[in-house]
Amino acid sequence: MTVTRVAGKWFVSVLTQREVDIVPIATTSAVGTDVGIVRFATLSDGTPIEPANCFKRHRQRLARYQNQISRKVKFSKNWRKGKARVQRLHPRIANMRRDFLHKASKVISTEHAIVCVENPKTWLEP
Repeated sequence: MTVTRVAGKWFVSVLTQREVDIVPIATTSAVGTDVGIVRFATLSDGTPIEPANCFKRHRQRLARYQNQISRKVKFSKNWRKGKARVQRLHPRIANMRRDFLHKASKVISTEHAIVCVENPKTWLEP
């Protein structure tokens, strides 16, 4: 069991073991992914995966909270409350991104048997 605290909330993670029946793969399709800037990814069959834009939805609120902190006396009670407000918002954005990645990878892995991913590191080699 692992106990962690993130942004004032406690989480408990319990590790267990179980036996799972192996399900045969129904499809034999293969797909490649191209990670982009405008779109999160585009599959080789032409299917686009749009980004979740988690940060865009919370950008104004985060800026407002950080601006409020900047006008307070450092380490005062009100400064600490403002800092806690910002610290609660960051894990929310991270959780939304993590959720999007889990959902996108689940859709890709259930629809295709083979997934190939590009390696951008090789672009930089001469």
